[in-house]
Amino acid sequence: IQAQGDTGNVNMKTKDISLNGSVVITSPESTIEAQQAEMNLDTEVGSFEDASFTLEEGAYSADAEQAEKLNDFDFKLTDCILSTCHCEDGDTPWKISGTRANLEREGYAHVYNATFKMWDVPILYTPWIAFPVKQERSSGLLVPEFGYSSRDGLKLRLPTYLVLDESSDATITPFTETHTRNGLQLDYRRAYSTKSSVDGRMVYSNETPRDGNLRGTDVTDIAEPDIDDNRFGGYLLQSWRNESSSDIPVSVVTDAHWVSDTLFLREMDDPDIGLASSRYATSRMAMRAGLSDYVSTSLVGEWNEAITSPQDGVFQRLPEFTLNALKSYRPFGFNPYGLKVTPRLQVQAVEFQRKEGFDGVRYDVSPSLKIPFHYKNYFNSEFSFEFHQTQYELNELYNPLTASELESGTDRSLWKFSYQVGTAVERIYDLPEDNILTTLTSLGSGNQQYRLERVKHTIEPRLILDYVPGTSQDHLPLFDSFDRIRRRSLATYDVTTRLVGSSGYLQGQSGDIEEFVDSADTYSALDTLNPLTDYDSDWGLRADTFGTPMQLPPRRGRAIRDLASLRFVQSYDYVEDQQDLDPTREAFSDLGVQLGLSPTEDFGLMASSTVDVETSDVSSWSLASHIYDDRGDRFRARYTYIDQQVGQLEGNVEVPLSSRLRLGYYTRYDDQEGEFIEQQAALRISSKCNCWHFDIGVSDEINPDRQRVLFRVTLAGLGDLTQDIGFDDRRKENS
Repeated sequence: IQAQGDTGNVNMKTKDISLNGSVVITSPESTIEAQQAEMNLDTEVGSFEDASFTLEEGAYSADAEQAEKLNDFDFKLTDCILSTCHCEDGDTPWKISGTRANLEREGYAHVYNATFKMWDVPILYTPWIAFPVKQERSSGLLVPEFGYSSRDGLKLRLPTYLVLDESSDATITPFTETHTRNGLQLDYRRAYSTKSSVDGRMVYSNETPRDGNLRGTDVTDIAEPDIDDNRFGGYLLQSWRNESSSDIPVSVVTDAHWVSDTLFLREMDDPDIGLASSRYATSRMAMRAGLSDYVSTSLVGEWNEAITSPQDGVFQRLPEFTLNALKSYRPFGFNPYGLKVTPRLQVQAVEFQRKEGFDGVRYDVSPSLKIPFHYKNYFNSEFSFEFHQTQYELNELYNPLTASELESGTDRSLWKFSYQVGTAVERIYDLPEDNILTTLTSLGSGNQQYRLERVKHTIEPRLILDYVPGTSQDHLPLFDSFDRIRRRSLATYDVTTRLVGSSGYLQGQSGDIEEFVDSADTYSALDTLNPLTDYDSDWGLRADTFGTPMQLPPRRGRAIRDLASLRFVQSYDYVEDQQDLDPTREAFSDLGVQLGLSPTEDFGLMASSTVDVETSDVSSWSLASHIYDDRGDRFRARYTYIDQQVGQLEGNVEVPLSSRLRLGYYTRYDDQEGEFIEQQAALRISSKCNCWHFDIGVSDEINPDRQRVLFRVTLAGLGDLTQDIGFDDRRKENS
C-alpha cells in the first residue's frame, strides 16, 4: 500500500495513519482519493471523507461524502455516486446515486434510495437496487425483457441465473405473451472436464390463451399444420471422449433437436432449437472408436422430425453402423513422383424405419483404391476406383409412389472409376512504386500498414474423368440418393486464374512469395442459396467482412491475399450424348463462371453464373458485394436468381449520421412474388465515450405476419436493459 497526503501522522507501532489534504491511497485492489483519511496499513481498514475510488481494475468508480473501508475490498458509503462510465474529460453521462451503499468483494453493490441519472437528470428512482461488482459468475436475476404486441399482448421474460457448482449452471426463464402463451424455459450447461460437456435447453409453452388462432402464420407449405396446447421444444448438445492414449479411443457426440408440433420453429423464434425455415428437426447421436491405427468404426442414430412433409413417410436411420479400414503403401518406396497405393474397405449397414411405406435394411460393402502421383511441380494427378456390393432386405414392401410392392430382397453391384489431373503455370511480377494496384490495395485508413509489392498470376487447369458403368436400379427401394447412382461417362474441365498479392509491412523486411503448388481439392464456389445470416446480427450494426479477409501476419511479416480470380467449369457426358438416357438432361452441362475481386477488406465483389451454351440462356446468377469506408458507412448486398425458382435480394446498409448516431437497415425481398420477406431498421445513439448506447428498432415480417418494435439501453459494465417488443435475432446458423 502506498499512501500520501499534504499532512499526516503515522503511528509506527500500530501502523495507524491520519492524512489530510489531497489524500491518495493506492493498493492492488483499488485507488482511493480523499480529503481526509484514517486507516490502518496492516488491516487496510479505515474511514475517508469526500472520497473517490475505483474498483475491479478501474471498471467501477464511486464518490462518497463518507466512506468506510471494511477490509481490502468491501466498503460502506454514505451519500454516494456509482458508475462504470469513464470519459477522458471527466464527464459521467450516467450514474446511480444513493443515500448509502454497501460494496462487497465478488458480490454486489447494494444501493439504497437509488436514483438513476442521465446527465444529472433523474430518470428512475427505486428504494433499493443491486448490481454485480464481480468478475466471477454468481446466481441472480438477469435483465428482464418486456414488450407489447397487438397480436400477442403483453410480453414478459424473467430470466434467473443459477450457479450450481464450479462446473455447471442453469438459467430458468418464465415467460408470457398474455394473448397467446405462458411457459417456462430451462437452460442447463455443465463441463465435466476438457473432454466432456453437455449443453441443453427445454421449452414448455401453454398455448391455450390463443384458442388455436394462427396469429398471422402462413401454413400453406406445411403438410400437417398443428399447434399443441401444451407445446414442447428443446435441444441437447453433448460430447465425450476418453484419453487419447487409451488403447481404444472412443468418442460420443449428441446433437439433438426436438419440437412437439410443426409450427414451433416458425413461431417461437429459437434458432438454437431450429431455424424457422427448417424442413426437419434432426437429432443425431454418434459413437466412434479407433480399433487400431488403420481401422475405425462408428454407430450413428438419426431421427428426423418432419416440419413441412407428413411425418409418417419420413425415413429414420436407426441405427447406422460403419466399419472403415484404410492404409497407405509405398510399393515403389519413397520416390520423386509421390507414387503410393491407398486401399480402403468400408462396410456399412443402415436400418431405415418409417410408419408408412417400404422400409428395411441396406448393407453395403465397398472396397476402393487411390493411386496419387505427380511429376515434379508440373502436374498432380490421382486415379481411383470404387466397388459397391449393396444388399437390400425389406421389412415393409409397399411403395406409396407407385402403389405397388417391391421385392423383399434385392442387390446391386456398382463400379465407379475416376481420374483427375491438374497443373498450374505462374509468373511473379515486382511492382514499381505508385502503380495502380498498390494504390487500390492501400485505399482506406485500415490498409495503410502494408504496401503491395509483388503479384503472382496463376493459371490452373484441371481435368476430371468419371466413369460409372450402367447397372439396373429401378427395382431397388429408394432410401436416399445412394440408391440411384446414374450411368455416366463424364469429363469435367475446370480452369481458374488468380492474381495473388504479397504486401510488405512498411517498416518490415521484404520476402519471397511462396511458390504455388496445385491441389486436387475442389475449388470452393460462392454459396448463393443460403441467406446471409449475419447481416442482421445486432440489427445490422456489426461490420463482418463479406469478402475473403486478409489474415494479417505478425509485425514485420508479409500479408498474402487473393486480389482477383476467374473460374470456368463445365462437364460433358458421353453416355448421355450417345444414348439420350434422360430427355431432361443435356450432354453438355451449363457453363459455370465465377469472378471474384477483393483488393482490400473494405471492398469485395463476387459474381457467379451458369449459362446454357447451346441457347445462351442464363439459368442462374448471383452478385454479391460489400463496401466499407473510413467514415463508418457499410453496405452489403446480394442478389440470387435461379430460373423459375428463386429471385431474392438481400441487403444491409449502415450509415453513421454523426459521431453518436448510427442508422442500420436490413431487408430480404422476393423478386418473383414482388414482396418484402422481412425488413428491419434500427437507430443507435451512443455516448461520446462509448459508456452507453441506446437502440430503437422496428421489424416487419410476412411469416408470421407481424410488426414489432425494439427498445434497448446498454450501460458499459452493467450489460443491457432490453425491452423487446418482438424484435430479436432470428437468423442464426447452428454450429
